[in-house]
Amino acid sequence: MRHENIFMKYNKYYLNKKIRLALILLCILSFLAALCFLYYLYRKPAEIVKEVPTYTYEHQGDIFYRADIKPNMVFRETTVMGPDKTIYRDLMDSFTSICAYRFKGSQPAEIKGTYNVTAALEAKDMWKLNYVLIPQTSFSRSGKEVSFRAERAIDLGYFEQVIKQVDEELGVNAREPILTIKTNIDLEADTGGQVLKDKLTPTMIIPLTSGSFQVGDDELTVKKKGLLTKEVMVSNPIRSKLIYAYVAAITSGVLLLMLLLLTQNKPLIQDQRKNIQEFWKEFWKKYGDCIIKTNNEISPTKFVSVNSMEDLVRVADELAKPIIHKEIVSANEPAVCYVLDGPIAYKHVLCINNEGEKEGAKEENNYYNDGQIKNLDISLR
Repeated sequence: MRHENIFMKYNKYYLNKKIRLALILLCILSFLAALCFLYYLYRKPAEIVKEVPTYTYEHQGDIFYRADIKPNMVFRETTVMGPDKTIYRDLMDSFTSICAYRFKGSQPAEIKGTYNVTAALEAKDMWKLNYVLIPQTSFSRSGKEVSFRAERAIDLGYFEQVIKQVDEELGVNAREPILTIKTNIDLEADTGGQVLKDKLTPTMIIPLTSGSFQVGDDELTVKKKGLLTKEVMVSNPIRSKLIYAYVAAITSGVLLLMLLLLTQNKPLIQDQRKNIQEFWKEFWKKYGDCIIKTNNEISPTKFVSVNSMEDLVRVADELAKPIIHKEIVSANEPAVCYVLDGPIAYKHVLCINNEGEKEGAKEENNYYNDGQIKNLDISLR
C-alpha cells in the first residue's frame, strides 16, 4: 500500500477513508457469505441415498439367413448367398432363417427365458397374415452366460402362392408385399437379491415383389447393455466442503476485526491544517510572552529533555532564563523550545496533535508536516 495511504500511529494504522470502508464492506460481505454457506451445508443431510450398480449385463440377438442357390452360369463359384447379397428368386434352391442369442452377466445368476419365431405376411396398408415359424421355446442355465441358436427353413414359394390367392379373392393386387420374420426373446435373470427382466426382438424383412430381392437389415442385430442397482446410504459429498466454509468465515472474520480494531480513517487535510492553526494560536497566546524566537542553531554540550511545556517553563523560572523557540525552516523539522544554561540546553519537542507531549514527538510533528501539508504556512504563530 502507498506510503501516503497508510502509516502507524500509537499501534494503529491510518487508512484512506474510502479504501478502509471498501475493505470493511468486502470483509462483511465475505463473512456473511461464508456464514450463509455454512448454514446451507449444515442443512444438508450427512448421508444421502445413492444408486449403486450391483449387476451389469449385455445381450445380443441376431437374425440372419442362408440362401442356397442352384448351379448357374453367373455364380459358378458360389453355392450360398449371405447378407448384403442380391438373391435371384429363380436361382434360389432353399432359404433358411437363423436366429442366435447370447447373454453375458457380471456375476453368476439363474438365467432363464423363452423365445419364438413368427412371420407376418402383409401388403402395405391392405392386409396382414400372421404365422408361427418356431413355437414358444424355453431355455435356462446357471452361470454368467447363456446362448442358443435356432434355424428354420422358409418356403418363400408358399408365401408367394398365398399372395396370389389373396389377390384373387380381393380382386386387387397386393402393393409391396413383404414377409417380416421376428425372433421374440424374453429374458429373466435372478441374481439372488434382484430379478432382471428384458427382451430383444431382432427382425428381418424379405421383399416379395420381384424376381430378385435384398433382405432388409435395419434390425437384424439388436444389442443391449444394462445394469441392476440398489439404494445405499453414503456420505454426502457436499459436506466435505465444510472445511472451506470454516476457513472462509474465520479468515473474513479475523480480517474484519483487524480492520475495525487496528485501523482508523486517515484525517482529512483540512482537519489537519485546522488543528495546526489552532495549536499555534493557543501556544503563542499561552507562552508567547516568555519565548524568544531565533533562527540560529542551538548547539550546547548536553541536551536535557523535559516531558512538557509546563516543565520547561518551570525550568526557565528556576534558572531565570528565557525560553528560546527555534524557528522552523524545513517542513520536516520538529518544533523545539529550549532553555539554555551554560553548556546544558533543556529542550522540549512540541507535539502538535494535542495527544500528549513526550520525547520522540518528532515523528508526530513530521506526520503533520509530511505529504500533502508540507507547504502549510506555519507563520500563523
